[in-house]
Amino acid sequence: MQFCPWYPLVDAASHAPSSPGVWQVRLAKGLRDFPGGKSAMVQYGYADDVASAVAMFAAAYPAQAATWVCRHLIPVDDNPLPPNAELAAFCGKLRAQFTARFGAEPQP
Repeated sequence: MQFCPWYPLVDAASHAPSSPGVWQVRLAKGLRDFPGGKSAMVQYGYADDVASAVAMFAAAYPAQAATWVCRHLIPVDDNPLPPNAELAAFCGKLRAQFTARFGAEPQP
């Protein structure tokens, strides 16, 4: 599995697929302080419809959305993304790894 290049969150509806997948949002510039270090990460998510999920996420944070970028998983070498349960588990693993490394979950 591989993530696509980062794109502005405000443009996510035209980039993200309307299918199941994992997505990430981070600050376009700068880092935030976490108990275990600094990171630009804002959110990890799994959704049955990535385009809708990232659009709703952006709408929930209109003041910040213009300063955030997004990306989502894409198929590699014509191999489809794994089943939904595996995608959801992968998202959970990303969150757990972040929390273990930085001492807190990413936050909007």
